[in-house]
Amino acid sequence: MDYKIQLCLLIWTGSVIADQVCYEELGCFDNNYPWYTFFRPYPFPMSKEDVNTTFFFSNRNVNKSLVQTWPSIKIPSEFDSRKPTYFITHGYSSDSNTAWFKNLTEAILFTADSNVFAVDWAKGSSGFYFTAAANTRTVSAEIIRIIRYLKKNRALDVRNLHLLGHSLGSHIMSYVGKNFTDPKIYRITALDPAQPGFQGRNSMIRLNKTDANFIDVIHTDGRPFLPLLGLGMTVGVGDVDLFVNGGKWQPNCLLDGEPFYKSFFEIPKITVTILYNLATCSHTRAPRYMAAAIKEPCHMWAYRYNAQTASLRWTDFVIDDSCDAESCSKMGLDTPQLPARGNFAFETSGTYPFCKFDPEANNQMKRILV
Repeated sequence: MDYKIQLCLLIWTGSVIADQVCYEELGCFDNNYPWYTFFRPYPFPMSKEDVNTTFFFSNRNVNKSLVQTWPSIKIPSEFDSRKPTYFITHGYSSDSNTAWFKNLTEAILFTADSNVFAVDWAKGSSGFYFTAAANTRTVSAEIIRIIRYLKKNRALDVRNLHLLGHSLGSHIMSYVGKNFTDPKIYRITALDPAQPGFQGRNSMIRLNKTDANFIDVIHTDGRPFLPLLGLGMTVGVGDVDLFVNGGKWQPNCLLDGEPFYKSFFEIPKITVTILYNLATCSHTRAPRYMAAAIKEPCHMWAYRYNAQTASLRWTDFVIDDSCDAESCSKMGLDTPQLPARGNFAFETSGTYPFCKFDPEANNQMKRILV
């Protein structure tokens, strides 16, 4: 068949000619619906050699020890299954050496005597976004392989397992969670989960509230990708969704401290500096907020919020400022212990530790945390 005819059929049917690719011990990956569609023309995930996922182990006595994963798995002897275990990973065009990754790891270990695995897939996350997004499937398969090893050989209980992912990393952790159903993984924290290629898609290929026993989502960059360059999901997909400063724009992320433009017609005013800040600053605030919420004593109380009726200005979001067990939540490691579920929002400052102390909410909620 003429290659032009094949290409036309490919576009028309939204399918690919090859059925699947298979990689040693990681399994096979098909590219049928919903993985590949006309509006989501993603390639097959790359091999483990091309993605080059690397794992590092840390606890209060060990700092970022390299974990051997191939050809066999060797977990450091310091791993203790009696303690909580965390896996953290990054998103597009990033790595485990970024400041927020280090700060989040340190914050967890400062607060919880635990095991922390850093998942670095820098090579597979770089380049064309569609390729990096497809590679999330390879990374998740590598994490699943490690967790299964820990369950079988090191007595890991997934009910003590907490997965944290930023951007594309949120969907990586969702794929991991989908593979453990009896019992389910304890918790997934999605740090501004990636919007392009995922929002509005089938729940099989994106973060979904059934992927773990508890899902909390931190929204910081949830604007329409076109034309406002929002990188994070705009809708609630977890048990608790925290829309920080309304979840769209973050303070001090632009030169004047608030969005420079509000409509398509003002796009020509954008400078390179503003464009860079639009694309990265608010998106990377999510893990920075989480690290501060875990480590610092100031509670980031969040109030009931209607994300669907909110405007695009971070200064305009409206919340119900009453605070009790059913109407307030908070960011941090203890979020699941609070009974409230749904969408919430709160304000922060533009500098670390970001928290705006709310004495009234603190007094009202103090008895719940005891």
